[in-house]
Amino acid sequence: MKTMQDSRDEIEGLAKRLIKAYFVERDYTSLLSLISERISWVGAGRVEIGYDRRSLIELFARERQTYQGGWVISDEQYHIEQLGPDIAGGIITLTVQSDLTGGVAFRKPVRFSGVFRRERDGWKVVQFHHSMPFEEQAGETGFNVEKARRDYMEIERSLRQMLEQQGRKLQEQDGLTGLLNRPGFESRCREALAKPSEKRFAVLTFGVNHFRYINQLHGFDVGDNVLRSVAQNIQDKCVEGELCARLEKDHFAMLLTYSATKDLEQRIEEIRDCLLDEAMQQELRIHVTFAAGVYPIPAKSRRGVRQMLDKALIALQSAPREEGASRYAYYNDALETQLFRRNDLMERASDALKNGEFKLYIQPQVDLKTGQVTAGEALVRWVTAEEEIIGPDEFIPLFEENRFIRDLDFYLLEQLCKEMHGWAKQGLPPVEICSNQSRRHLCEAHYVEKFCAVLDKWQVPHGRIVVELTESAFVENDTEMYALSRRLHERGVRLAIDDFGTGYASLNVLSMLSADVLKLDRSLLQDFETNARSRVVLKKVVEMAHETQMQTVCEGIETKAQLDYVKSIGCDIGQGFFFSKPIPVKAFEKLLLKQRQ
Repeated sequence: MKTMQDSRDEIEGLAKRLIKAYFVERDYTSLLSLISERISWVGAGRVEIGYDRRSLIELFARERQTYQGGWVISDEQYHIEQLGPDIAGGIITLTVQSDLTGGVAFRKPVRFSGVFRRERDGWKVVQFHHSMPFEEQAGETGFNVEKARRDYMEIERSLRQMLEQQGRKLQEQDGLTGLLNRPGFESRCREALAKPSEKRFAVLTFGVNHFRYINQLHGFDVGDNVLRSVAQNIQDKCVEGELCARLEKDHFAMLLTYSATKDLEQRIEEIRDCLLDEAMQQELRIHVTFAAGVYPIPAKSRRGVRQMLDKALIALQSAPREEGASRYAYYNDALETQLFRRNDLMERASDALKNGEFKLYIQPQVDLKTGQVTAGEALVRWVTAEEEIIGPDEFIPLFEENRFIRDLDFYLLEQLCKEMHGWAKQGLPPVEICSNQSRRHLCEAHYVEKFCAVLDKWQVPHGRIVVELTESAFVENDTEMYALSRRLHERGVRLAIDDFGTGYASLNVLSMLSADVLKLDRSLLQDFETNARSRVVLKKVVEMAHETQMQTVCEGIETKAQLDYVKSIGCDIGQGFFFSKPIPVKAFEKLLLKQRQ
């Protein structure tokens, strides 16, 4: 582990390389590799100022034209102080003398002050200032030693104070975007909120949707440019009294001012619309959106800024999940209660899995021609040790977010195959069981092999299991889904598109993907009796499925009228409360036994 002394040695080495490249070698290419993208450079001359790498390149080019020769340096002294883990300052003194090859005689003492910051690829120079002492020494004809000593002490004190101020500023600044970082945002917010103001304040936090996908598709350099573009655009939207920061990764925060709620909503819409420059949007070829949380700060609030950020984050986590759109939510106390509940469920999940609290249920599926139960859909209920039944609508979305769903899927698959092995030993008629699988498995390299290994362990024929994935998974991950479909079919496993008709409909998916089963969502049946268009759509979807060699399953059948209609349009399988609600796996086994008699 590196010590503070190790860091000081690294920084001193960096400073020595910089001095050598600048004066002795005059190697400006090497010099540029030692400085940060966000450099500020002040020379001894009136016009020797560079605010970034581009202006610095122009400055170095002018220096090269002015003097072609090199320099000899002597009397080097380096004084480095580390002001924090990632920030340091330094004072350098030396004597510079021309080597006479350039036709110029020059010998002067030169002084430098520098600020250094640790970046992704090591320490870099972020600020450099050099000067030469004033030649007149209080009217003396010779060198005024006493005044020089006093001046040196004053200069050193001023430089130290300047370095400390610059160090504090840089410690509050995000190195990539130049915005405030989290500590800087919290500090500046406290100052802003402490001042009397007629305006109201709100904390806004937001993240860039699918930022990981942008990095994967275009690379981290493009991802960094996206963050810089977002940072510049939201900075431009800030008005007097407002602040913006990059907290971490693609997570930003703003302190906004407003007079009325409609004003605040208008500001948020403006920020949403300006996230990315048009040129960057075209380069990415996707529409960049955000998910945001808003915490309007109550008047005379005594909460700390960190608490305010936490509450805005809670609101962000509750924002509606609308694909392809920006969305935001306001904080309220009920959201915090929900968060505690979610955290509690996640903390209990692993032990619940070990203790067998996740129970396998099956909802029967009926052949509409024979009226026999020929299949089923495997479902799950969480029955706690205290006999509390937690519905899947509460914990499945949570597990999807935290990837625990992958462990749960394989646990339930193991239980299902164990039961199916038992049915076969009893001589029960073979049935097909649909097993819901999360899209989270798409990133697993050996998912299909692991899946089939469980079936083989319990001697379950691969064709008896139907892997169910929602329609949205097919639309959003079409390339991965086509590959998964091919691999499943190679191993004899069937594939079902679940929830078809829930708003993601893509006829292209049906034409490109070789699914075996199309499960029609219950929403298609809701108004079929009064809506002629619904009847036409449902009928045509069934016809289209049959013509593409897919079996159809109609979910949500609850009435005799619904049953009669889906039978009349040729649907193959029915599922819903009209036949049976989801039942424990042992009850499903009894149903199969009774049906055999």
